[in-house]
Amino acid sequence: MVLVEGEIDASNAAAVGRALEVLADGMVRVTLDLRRLSFLDCAGAREFERFDRARRVQGRRTRLLVAPGGEVARFFSIAGLVTRLDVRTTLPAIEAA
Repeated sequence: MVLVEGEIDASNAAAVGRALEVLADGMVRVTLDLRRLSFLDCAGAREFERFDRARRVQGRRTRLLVAPGGEVARFFSIAGLVTRLDVRTTLPAIEAA
């Protein structure tokens, strides 16, 4: 599991994406724990989509763990990303998959 915390916006989204690539290198399945992420804008969301897409091409799996009812969960829902990304709200839901 990779913990992602703080804020992700246009000023740091690309750097976060590069860091995720390094951290997840060699992992077949990776869970990004976003429960401590306090802010996410469209640039950050695009990085998560790009990261997920690149991993899928390699036959790898990415799951996003968000706080239920939190700002990030709401952002993913409003943006329609819950249908394109594997977004979960609980650890048991992650462990069962």
